[in-house]
Amino acid sequence: MPCKQRRHECSRKANRQMVKKNPSSSSGGIDFRISSPNIFTRNGSRFNRKNMLIIEDVKTKMLWPLVCLTETSLEPLQVQLREVEQSVARNKQAILDVKSRICQNDERIQRLLSKASGLTY
Repeated sequence: MPCKQRRHECSRKANRQMVKKNPSSSSGGIDFRISSPNIFTRNGSRFNRKNMLIIEDVKTKMLWPLVCLTETSLEPLQVQLREVEQSVARNKQAILDVKSRICQNDERIQRLLSKASGLTY
């Protein structure tokens, strides 16, 4: 099968799948059915670009309330995340302080041991 014909078959198949995925809604919702073949696969058509922009605009308007709801529900979680990150930073600093004191104590012990071993000779 020639390349052009294969592309045409693939685009027809994609359009059929889009129609199947977007059945007309009986609840009065917005209908995204494809009215003409290859509307999603034709490139360079001004009409096609306008249709795609309209569809994207409608989808954006439909999703906007969900986006707002998601952002408002995320605000408390973001505050909590900042508090946890600050707590982690404080705990890391406390751990570094303890490690520093341990190293200082090890040095003192080594000095005392070297003095004690020097006295036994």
